[in-house]
This record gives sequence, C-alpha cells and structure tokens, in this order.
Amino acid sequence: MHSVGVGRQWCGQLGKTENCQAAVSLSLATEQASVPIDHRLYLPARWTNDAERCRAAGVPGEIEFATKPRIALELIRAAIERTGHHPAALVADAGYGGTFKKWMRDELEEEYTSWGNGSAMRVSPVGWLFNDLETVLAKAKESAMPTHGHPEGVKGAQAVAAAIFLARQGGGKEDIRRYISETFGYNLRRTIEEIRPDYKFDVSCAGSVPEAIIAFLDSKDMIDGIRLAVSLGGDTDTQAAMAASIGEAFYGPVPPAVEEVMNAYLPNEFIDVIGHFERALQVG
Repeated sequence: MHSVGVGRQWCGQLGKTENCQAAVSLSLATEQASVPIDHRLYLPARWTNDAERCRAAGVPGEIEFATKPRIALELIRAAIERTGHHPAALVADAGYGGTFKKWMRDELEEEYTSWGNGSAMRVSPVGWLFNDLETVLAKAKESAMPTHGHPEGVKGAQAVAAAIFLARQGGGKEDIRRYISETFGYNLRRTIEEIRPDYKFDVSCAGSVPEAIIAFLDSKDMIDGIRLAVSLGGDTDTQAAMAASIGEAFYGPVPPAVEEVMNAYLPNEFIDVIGHFERALQVG
C-alpha cells in the first residue's frame, strides 16, 4: 500500500510542516457557494526524482516536478480552455501571498520601484548560474526589476550577485571589496565592530547591503559571517542570507553538521528546490 506524494511539507490546514499529502484545487465561487471543479496532487521532487518509488505507487512515468503555483496556473488554463469562460476575478489561498493574488487579477499595472533589500536577499542564484561578470550584472538587474525597480534596489542585487561571482571565481576579499566599492559606491572600509554601536533596523538596500557584505569581509568562515550579520541587530535574517550567500561561494559548501540541522527545519519542498538547483549547476 503506497500513499502517493507523502512527505514532510507545509500543511495549510494545520498551519505547520508535517508528514502529509498536499494538493492544489480549483473552484468556481459565487456569493452563495463554491464548487470544486479540478484538483491535482502535489508531488515533491523527492517523489518525481525516484522512478522506482513512483512506479510502485502507480504514478505515470511522464509526471514531472511542478511547484504549487505552477500547478494552479495549469489548472486555471485548462479550465478556461475547456469552458471558454474567463472568470471575472481570480483569487488564491493566502499561502500564495497578496502579490500573487494581485497578479492573477491583473491589478499590477505599475512597475514596482522598491528600494528594499529583498532584491539582494534573493539574488544569490544569479551569481552561480552565469560565467561572466557582465551577464551576472545584467541578470541581477532583470531579477530585481519586477519588484525592486528603484536604482538602489537594482544596485543592491547587482552588488551581492557580483560578490558571489567574484568569490566563486577565486577572487580575494580585497578584490571583492575594491570592485564593489568602486562599482556601486558602497563604503566597505568600515568594520562590524565600528558599525554595530549605532546601527539600526534598516530594510533599504543602501542601509543594509553594504553592512551584510562587510559581515562577510570580516568573517573567518561562513558561519562566522552569519553571526556577524545577526550581531548588528538590524534586518537580521535578510542580512545573514546575503552574508552567507557570499560566504558559501568564498569558503565552500554549508558544513554537513549545519546542513543536517537546517534540513530538519525545512519543508521537503524547499529541500527539493535546493537539490534541483545543485543538480542544474552540475549539469551546467
């Protein structure tokens, strides 16, 4: 007996990560009621990458990994093709976020111009995926523009991506410091010890990216860089993510003992995405 798709993953009904199945459903709704018209079981990549397991559970061999948002969009497109009906509004469960809902409703007509540090926090894959600095900078800008189109938002993303690229290409800390300072105008001649006493919570790229890069520059290893970033008491998770992403490129992979603890807290869906990315790097 095999329960298809079971794995440790986020469960919206429970509001926490559990060993469970997950599905994406599509319903037609009025003010009076809603009627489900389609659904699809979500298969974590740990399932789709295990042909023997899928075969034993009766999963067709052509099934490939798909994220939940991708499944949702496929269900919507299929329903529109079947019926020829375009609904007046499309809404998504809270798990998909407010921006996703607005996008589905075609309400995002204006370009984002955020200068926030989200663009720099999420850009690390760009520093790994491309093999020349010009392309890294161009792709970092592309990754920022949909949500962080302000010049500072773009600059923050480019600075972190460039630091990762230079680190994985064997650049030294002074090489990285010099390039980032000269190209983006960040003051990287400070130390964490000098910054910490007067530093405040700051979500802007201009007020958090340089400090995160300095946490890396002052560090002895990747974990030390994370600790230094957190020690500032600012936007700690974001700055630690930036410092660690540069640190991994410079010092090497996450230590196995740390990875083991980390994986115990991450949903399988997140671990699957990391595995997909690492395999893509090996192929590329």
